[in-house]
Amino acid sequence: MEKIISARHFNLFEENKDHVYQRLSEFEGRTDLLTSVRAVIDYNKHSNTFHAEIVLHGNHINIEADSEGDELIAVFEKVYHKVDKQLRKHIDKMQDHKNMSISDLEMEFAENRELSEIEIEEEVLDSY
Repeated sequence: MEKIISARHFNLFEENKDHVYQRLSEFEGRTDLLTSVRAVIDYNKHSNTFHAEIVLHGNHINIEADSEGDELIAVFEKVYHKVDKQLRKHIDKMQDHKNMSISDLEMEFAENRELSEIEIEEEVLDSY
């Protein structure tokens, strides 16, 4: 997967660039459909603000998000979480939930019910 990091109107320090690269690398393990990730961070000297944008491209995937603020890392983290949420939603939509067999659905329901009963028992014990 291709990772591109760009800074406009300022020089991105190496430690910030490493942080951005590390966060972009986390998308690599989510799905094999991604082909490129682009992060563009822009500095507006008139308003002293940063504008960050992340674009994910891949097989039937085109996700974009942006954010603006006063601190570089905070702005990047905000846009990272936006893109991460969109990607998780896209992956969830692509999963075929409808074609589960009845036995798989029954097992999933039973597991959820067992967990709920265990949680209720723990709450009751904790209240005493």
